[in-house]
Amino acid sequence: MSSPHRILVDDTDTDLIQYTGPWFASTTTQFNALDNNGTPFMGTLHGTTSNASFSFTFNGTSVAFDGTFNETQPSPGSSLAPPPSVQCTVLLSNTVSTTAFNPHIGNNLEFCNQLGPLIDGQHTIIVNVAFPQTDDPSLTPQTFWFDNIVYEASPSSSLSNSRVLITSPDPRMHFSDGWTPGFIAGSPQDTVGNKTNIKNSSFTMDFYGESLLWYTFLNHSILTTATTASYTVDSGPPTIFDIPSSHPVESKLNVVEPNVFLFQTPINKNGPHTLTVVYNGNMEFNSTPLSLNYIVVNNRTSTTTIPNTSSVTSPSFSNTRVKTGAIVGGTLGSVLTIALFTTFLFILLQRRRKRSEGNNAIDESLYCYPPPVNPFIVSREDIVATAGKTNTASTPSSSSRNPPQSSKTRTRHALNAPMTSSDRVRAPRSVAPANTQGILPSSIISQGTPQVRTSTIVRREEDSGIRISQGPNGAEITLLPPEYTLS
Repeated sequence: MSSPHRILVDDTDTDLIQYTGPWFASTTTQFNALDNNGTPFMGTLHGTTSNASFSFTFNGTSVAFDGTFNETQPSPGSSLAPPPSVQCTVLLSNTVSTTAFNPHIGNNLEFCNQLGPLIDGQHTIIVNVAFPQTDDPSLTPQTFWFDNIVYEASPSSSLSNSRVLITSPDPRMHFSDGWTPGFIAGSPQDTVGNKTNIKNSSFTMDFYGESLLWYTFLNHSILTTATTASYTVDSGPPTIFDIPSSHPVESKLNVVEPNVFLFQTPINKNGPHTLTVVYNGNMEFNSTPLSLNYIVVNNRTSTTTIPNTSSVTSPSFSNTRVKTGAIVGGTLGSVLTIALFTTFLFILLQRRRKRSEGNNAIDESLYCYPPPVNPFIVSREDIVATAGKTNTASTPSSSSRNPPQSSKTRTRHALNAPMTSSDRVRAPRSVAPANTQGILPSSIISQGTPQVRTSTIVRREEDSGIRISQGPNGAEITLLPPEYTLS
C-alpha cells in the first residue's frame, strides 16, 4: 500500500486560498532566526492586525495550518494588546476548533490541528482571526502571521499543479549503506528523519515535477565542523552545497532543530526526474552529518523562483509564484525578438545576394554596336559599261562633278554617300545583291564651250590611304568602292 500524499499549500497560492479582510503579504527575513523551528516556507507570510479571515477547499482526510508568532515591540509608553484567537470551521460537518494563538515565539507553529480525521471527500475550511476588543488606544496590537497549509489528500486526488511533501523515511526514498534513523525528538519512539556521516553515502529518489526542496535538521547538542555534499538531477552535472557546522547553544529550547532549508534543485521541465545526493564529509573529521527531515516536490507550473542557498541557517527566499502576465509578457518578448532577428537576417542575405549579382552583371550599354549596314556588290560588267558610256560622249561641254545630295541620314548603298574608314572596318561582308544605279556621277556639258574629249580611268579603291584625283594627261580618275565578296 502506497503512502498517503501530503500536499503543501503556501500562503502565496491565492488561486487556492481566498482572503477576506485587511491582509498584507510580507517577504521579510526578520523571522528567519526566531527560536529553533526553522524558517517560514519560502520566506513568505500573510499578516493581519485586525479581524480577518480566509477559506480553503480541498479533497482529503486531514488538514493543519502553520503560522509565525513574533511578539510585537510596544510603542514607548504603551503595552501590548492581547494576542488574537483563531477559529477554524469545517463547513457541512459543522466541526469547529477554536484555539488561542500560541504565545510561543517562533515559526512553523501549528494551529487548528484538532480537525481530523475527516471523512474522505471535499471540505471547505474557514479560518477566522479575531482580536480582543479594547477601548484602550495605548495598546499596541499584535500581528497574526499565516504561513502554509498541509493536508492529506484523497487517494484519488490529482497531484498536478501541487507541492507534495514527503517525510523521511518513505518507501519512495532509497538510502545506501551508512544511513541511520534520525535524532530522538520528544520521546524514544519519535525519531526525525535519517542521517549519515559516512563518506560517499548516497541517496536516490524518483519524482515527478519541476524541482524539489530538501529540508534537514540540526543537532545543537553536539559540536561538528562544516562540510559539503553534492546532488545531481538525471544525468546533469553535480552541484555542491554546504552543510553548516553545529555547536551547543544554551538558549535553544530543543536539541534538534527541524525545518532547516538546505537546497533546491534548478527548475526543469515538468515531468519524471531522478535525484541523487552524495555525502562528502567524514566522521573521522567530525563533519556535520547529512540529514533529511522531508522533501517538498514542486509540481506547480507557476513556481519558478529558487531560494537563495548561500546561508542554510538563515536562507534568503523570494516569492515562488510568478504572475501569468509576466510569463505571457516574457514569452511574447522572446517571440518578438526571434522574429526581428529572422527579419534582419533575411534582409541582410537579400542585400548580399543583390550585391553579388550586381558585381557579376554585364552592362551592355558600355558596348558600342555599329549601325546596320546594307552591303552591296559592283560587278565587273557594270564597271565596263559605265566606262564605255563615258568614253563615247560626243556633246561638247565643260565637265564638272555632280556633288552628292546632302542628307542628314546617310545611306550605305549609294556611292554619293561614301563610307568613313571606321564604317568600313565595322561593315560585315554580305552576298546580298547591290543596287548599281547611280554608281558613277553624270557629266554635265556646258553650252558655249569647245568640245573636249577627256579620258576616264576607273580604279577600285583598295583602302590604301592614298587618293589620286587626276591621272596622266589630265585623265580623270573615278574611284570605285572595294568589292565585297563572300570569304
